Amino acid sequence: MILAERPNDGAPTLVGEANSQTLRLCPRCAVVALESEGPQGLFHLLEWSVICINTCVIHACPLIQLPRSENSHTAYDFASRVLEHKSVVLVAAETKATMPETPFEAYIRQRIRNGPSKDWLNHLDLTHLHRCCLSLGASLSGHRSVPFLTLPQDEGRRLCELGFKHLIKGPSGLCAALEQSYHKDSSRRPYVSADMGPFYRWLHDVHDDPALLQLVETTRKHIFATYPASPEKEVFGQRPPKQKLYTMADAQSVAQTCCRSEELCNIILQPLGVAHGPSSANDRFRNCGIIWLFDIQSENPTSVCFAVVR
Repeated sequence: MILAERPNDGAPTLVGEANSQTLRLCPRCAVVALESEGPQGLFHLLEWSVICINTCVIHACPLIQLPRSENSHTAYDFASRVLEHKSVVLVAAETKATMPETPFEAYIRQRIRNGPSKDWLNHLDLTHLHRCCLSLGASLSGHRSVPFLTLPQDEGRRLCELGFKHLIKGPSGLCAALEQSYHKDSSRRPYVSADMGPFYRWLHDVHDDPALLQLVETTRKHIFATYPASPEKEVFGQRPPKQKLYTMADAQSVAQTCCRSEELCNIILQPLGVAHGPSSANDRFRNCGIIWLFDIQSENPTSVCFAVVR
């Protein structure tokens, strides 16, 4: 028997996240059912098939995964699969390993049973919610990429929980996480794809999904406010806001006023053909705001990207 709760509002909850190729279950639930009612008492909760849930809420133990069925027609026969691998189930049930559910797993379980909560994540199906939390946690942890389906269980749970801890706070929580990613490496110039890593690449691939609109807009706004942005280059389908125009004389004045060191000021002014103090290529460009400069006095205006320390 399969037990599953489904919300009445038709909201997507399991899109892409229920793994139908493998069978996962709580071994202690199975043993209790066999001992009390026999094979006819075996049941399978739909939530056990959801990739990002790894623990039984009743027994606080890890779920186990049975070997793949050799025949496709028996893959969904839960009772026969449990009886076929009864020895595996019994051994797993006898282990003393515990695995309390994380707040992220509790949130997912509530979503499956009762439908989406009234928060800013309620439009995300479980695939987006899982990969958003996982990729954000991976970015904050310094991962360059994330193998979503082959990540070790413990590491996947940790990354999901880290990302969820920020996302559940709303747009401000996401911005705080992105700001943390921006500051995690002060040894090089800021690049959005490098700083945000897996989160940026995931969102770039799915940003045209209407359900992600608020998530995309929040991230895009952070990028425009924090990173160099060419007026002609789109970020998640939109170009940056109109930039302020400066003459070269204005640029020289702003740079000299805002720069905290002669070395950085010299680096900034070199593209403008202006000498200012000793040169040094070792200054750091983190914590920089970016202004696009235009020589509006020339017949063919050209833009120069120049950094101003905030």
